[in-house]
Amino acid sequence: MAQTAAAGQTERGVPRRRRGNLGVSAIRRLIPRKATRRWPSPGGRRLVRLLLLIRRIRFRSLALTLMAFAVTAVTISLVARAIKGQPQVEVLSEKMQDYAANRDRYSVLFLGTSRIYRTIVPEAVDEAMRESGCDETTYNLGVEGMFSVERDYVLNKILSERSPALKVIVTEDVLPSIGKADDANFLSDRVRFFYNIKSLPVFLDSLLSYPEPALDTLYRLIYLVVGYVREYSGVSQLAGLLPKAGPESGNLYDKGFLNNRGYLPLKAETDASFEQRRRSFVEDEQWLVLDRQEQDLKGAYRADPRAKKRGAHLARRLARIAESGVKPAILVLPQERPVTTVQAINSVISQQVDTALILDYNKITQYPEFYNRDLWYDAFHFTFVGARMASKVIGRDLCRAIKQ
Repeated sequence: MAQTAAAGQTERGVPRRRRGNLGVSAIRRLIPRKATRRWPSPGGRRLVRLLLLIRRIRFRSLALTLMAFAVTAVTISLVARAIKGQPQVEVLSEKMQDYAANRDRYSVLFLGTSRIYRTIVPEAVDEAMRESGCDETTYNLGVEGMFSVERDYVLNKILSERSPALKVIVTEDVLPSIGKADDANFLSDRVRFFYNIKSLPVFLDSLLSYPEPALDTLYRLIYLVVGYVREYSGVSQLAGLLPKAGPESGNLYDKGFLNNRGYLPLKAETDASFEQRRRSFVEDEQWLVLDRQEQDLKGAYRADPRAKKRGAHLARRLARIAESGVKPAILVLPQERPVTTVQAINSVISQQVDTALILDYNKITQYPEFYNRDLWYDAFHFTFVGARMASKVIGRDLCRAIKQ
């Protein structure tokens, strides 16, 4: 300033840099004069920085346009979802209708993924239970790829319309969410129905507590984010208006489960993916489930650090069943999950829900008959012969547990 004064100019006469002038004008326009005399709070400083950024890069009009688009897209999506309602889901919708129409006949209900759908033969379960002194009637409400939010929805429907005849609900640790390669695509109508604000905490709780490799959890989180963004950006609603190629889905699956109280065995023509699984299982000498058990006996695995959290997640579902006056049970079939992790999960369940029955068959030393490879269709599902064997053992143990 000394040089300026020497040159005969005052400080007022020197033009300021445009960037500083823009910052001052933005603050003066958007913040009251009295507020500028005090040092703003941390939140206020962040707001000022944001306003300055918008002002500097001349992005205000674009930001307002994007905001208007977002509000419009979300509004349209919400209205469209409300009008559309729950979609008709193959197998599940028909099973729920079949069960609701005959619910006074059934005292035991199995609920879960294809592990239950393709394993529990109601006739064999009932036969074993009668031989053990329990006169019960079973229904299989398992479906391919059932995930946590979907299981909660079905469970709420069952409990809200509960028949006095219902005594026991047996469920399992279902999938945390749906990914691109799972049985139900994450962009299908079946999954999109659950992309709502209420379901988001359940999705996250299930995902973050599910014992699996961190990379798999990351993939599921990415699919979940993409699903929500696609659903509320209006893309899904526009895609729904386009004509669908191919035959109606109702003609693509076997409805024989309606004649077997929900059970349907796996066959070569069931589905192309199952056929591929069968071929891989037959050709591959190594079986992950059996290999994991053998390694477990050598102490090769420690319990997954998320096991306790997963146990608490499942315990809350079982507690809701118990509060409704129905006996809760958790079924653990042979799987790739280490015994140590399964035991840690079961321990939490036993501590938090002392009335819960735990039917754990993920033990090769106690149930060697479950690990006969000839009884398996693929790495995770029994053949019909294997399913009948497993159902009779499960029915026998379930009856004994109920009597205790």
